[in-house]
Amino acid sequence: MSAKALLYAAKSELKHKMLIIQEAAGFNADGWAYLRQLLSEGRLTYKTVVQTKDGPAGKELPTVEGPVGLFMTTTQNRLHPEDETRFLSVYVDQSREQIRRAIMSYGDAESTARATGLVAEFHALFEYVRSGPKSVVIPYRRRLLELFPDSYPRVLRDIPKVMALIEAHALLHQELRAKKGGAVEAHPEDYAAVHKLIGDALAVGLQAIVPPHIVEVVRAVEAMHELLGEAVSQVEVAQYLDREQSAVSRNLRTAVGEGYVENRNPGQGKEHAYVPGKRSLPTKEVLPHPDRLFGTPARDTERSFGPA
Repeated sequence: MSAKALLYAAKSELKHKMLIIQEAAGFNADGWAYLRQLLSEGRLTYKTVVQTKDGPAGKELPTVEGPVGLFMTTTQNRLHPEDETRFLSVYVDQSREQIRRAIMSYGDAESTARATGLVAEFHALFEYVRSGPKSVVIPYRRRLLELFPDSYPRVLRDIPKVMALIEAHALLHQELRAKKGGAVEAHPEDYAAVHKLIGDALAVGLQAIVPPHIVEVVRAVEAMHELLGEAVSQVEVAQYLDREQSAVSRNLRTAVGEGYVENRNPGQGKEHAYVPGKRSLPTKEVLPHPDRLFGTPARDTERSFGPA
């Protein structure tokens, strides 16, 4: 997608749609600016210059209406801070076990057939939800807001995402929820499901915790340094983890940039020498655990959709 493709979308072409962009690195600075406006303001406006018989003149393009959801993939460990605040970043499991499961899925015809059947079921569920109530009451909204940390400015952008996900989960399970004045009443289980889904992603976005693949290399450097009493190389870290050097190199670079690991021999072409950094890995809670919010574990009232 070119940077300006969004500007020339039809007025309502993207309204209430999910925009899927593969590889964030392919977007230039202008493209990011258009995305920020579309995501934050729910619409996209743009004025350009056109040539007329009287010379250059300003012309405003038709407004592209939102709101719009966005799925974007990237191999980068982090996006620009201005962009990160508009997303919930979910990191792919990079463990060998997960890679093995992915490899074996290519030969699982039963899983493929099941996934195809689930698509039709989810389409039917969507049509059912769309025909029912659209409003949701969250009885524990105020208590949840009281437990949100106030030391991260970007939390103000994350709170609406959390509330919207609670509402969406309640609507999907409306047959199992109480109704109040024509609205669906969110159950504690709706919050528990959201916490499980994005608790870590929210904490990573606020840098309250560190993604598992970064923790992996930091712990490896710490363990090897304690064992050997000296700096370790990138090759040694890769061998210790039994991982490819390319992935380890990228993750070590991020760990060094964040201060969790120190490279005592930096520079292109040099054999890097890694030691534990001065900054400890953070382990803070951002999205309060359901037990903390409700005092007791949320009772699971969900029913399974689709084949078991």
